[in-house]
Amino acid sequence: MESTEEEHERQAGYPTFVDGIPESDWPRLHLSEGDLQRVRKKRGTHTQLGYAVQIVVPRFLGRFQTDMSRIPKDLVEHVGGQLGMADPSVAIQRYGEHGDTVRAHAREIEREDGWTSFAEGRHRLEEQIEHWLENAPVGPKALRAKMLGWLLEQRIMLPALSTLDALVGKHRNSAEEHVIAKLYRRVTPAQIRVIDQLMEALEGRPSPLSSLRGRIDGDTVPSLERALKRAEDIASLGFADVDVSDIPERWLAALADRAMTARVLRVREHSTKHAAALAAIKRLEKSALDDAIDILDRLITGRFINKPKRWAEKELLRAFPEFAASGALVADAILAVLKSVAEQVDTETGEISDPHTDTASTRALLETYADRQALAEAAKRLLTYVPARDSDVDEARRTKALEQYPVLRKLVPLLVSRRLFGANPSGRRALTALYDLPRLMEADHARDGDIDTELLKGSWQRLVLGTQGPEPGSVDLQAYAMCVVETFHQRLCARDVYVEGSSRWANPKAALLPRETWARERLSLLAGLGLPEDADTYLARAREELHAVFGRVDSRVPDGAQVVQPMVGWCWPRSPRPARQS
Repeated sequence: MESTEEEHERQAGYPTFVDGIPESDWPRLHLSEGDLQRVRKKRGTHTQLGYAVQIVVPRFLGRFQTDMSRIPKDLVEHVGGQLGMADPSVAIQRYGEHGDTVRAHAREIEREDGWTSFAEGRHRLEEQIEHWLENAPVGPKALRAKMLGWLLEQRIMLPALSTLDALVGKHRNSAEEHVIAKLYRRVTPAQIRVIDQLMEALEGRPSPLSSLRGRIDGDTVPSLERALKRAEDIASLGFADVDVSDIPERWLAALADRAMTARVLRVREHSTKHAAALAAIKRLEKSALDDAIDILDRLITGRFINKPKRWAEKELLRAFPEFAASGALVADAILAVLKSVAEQVDTETGEISDPHTDTASTRALLETYADRQALAEAAKRLLTYVPARDSDVDEARRTKALEQYPVLRKLVPLLVSRRLFGANPSGRRALTALYDLPRLMEADHARDGDIDTELLKGSWQRLVLGTQGPEPGSVDLQAYAMCVVETFHQRLCARDVYVEGSSRWANPKAALLPRETWARERLSLLAGLGLPEDADTYLARAREELHAVFGRVDSRVPDGAQVVQPMVGWCWPRSPRPARQS
């Protein structure tokens, strides 16, 4: 019967036998050759079984279980099978009758297997908690789960749940106080006055700070303009230069959420109130930009890509009855001509000879399908509806997108005037072309020397330059502007173009640690993330875990079965030798 304390521990994620042993944990409960040698030194089969069971139990539970009646039957049989025992369930009952022996064996195994009492390992755990909260802070439940996993890995006996929860509360409070102090030291008296004004809330009304959270709906240019204005209003509060890059996002999010509720107004410590407000403002600065660029992304995707694509597909469907018959006629005629000029093979001798054809016979063959004028008109009708040979599948969609040029004329100045974007080398050309667009769009005409022809990929070459190719000539400015915006959007989605001060659209390289910081903090960061110092050690561990998973899957697949990859449709025969034996 499970006690109340055990029920709470199970709900908190403690390892327990109540719900059975997960399949992934069984490999840890296997006796090594060294384990077997120790077991064989014990006298009596029931003593050997009990001793072996006590060796593997803490590997799963994180502590000993000296009441043998609470050991699952499948675990007893698993261990007994490795010892070659026929009826381990009876033997384990005999072993459990000798309580002093059971407890003495537990102390012996604890000593020989390197298990540490929690009292002795507590200091190491607290150091690890500080690393986690400093480098990769997590919530209370996730922190408790990390603590449990680390204690099992380090072979430190699990304490009572209340002990772990006390450590979670203590260290999270300490870490939060440290973050609050760091934030509070970064605000000036003038900024504190701004915060106090923002935190004031009339009875029954939200504070000015919480009202800044309002998002902008719609995927239109006016919506984007309002969203950018909101981002500018937040930036104008005067906190843009406050650097909080060294504060983990999770702490900023937790404090920001507190600042948006009435609870923070009742906090007496001004440092907590002001730090929470600063966190909220810094989060709002990023989220406002994120929301604005999300609108931009949806606007470009919807107006210039998805909608034109649907229009082009509908137009093609409407035109299908007009060119379908022409396509069939031209195809039949061409296949007939190809067949008439094919090499002739003598089936008896295998001799290959050229066909006997001439202009008159070919003309007569074609006229069995239609006269030459009808065939020519059918071919021209096909060319009217299908892309040219040197085009691509996007030409029809891009052609229809040009109908959205009035929207683009409003969008481009809005983007360029803000100067929000930065670029890595692979995105610099697209961003430069975007910033140069307003000048070109105001011109009556332009030549190919005035534009960046390197951006003209695929069908944009034809749409922008016509049939002249790279030869000097006039340029379709509407097509070029659409090409630039599409290329800019592609680079933005790849983060080759990024948004300064954003979160979701930021430069991914900016999140990398400088070399000198990594060299200085490497060991501390690795410890906080629970990673070994040597990459080969980590890869070896991952390889072993992957092999164990494949072995478990392989053990459930019948010999001779076919394993099919549904995405591709190919299969291979399962090896007659199971992976678990290889």
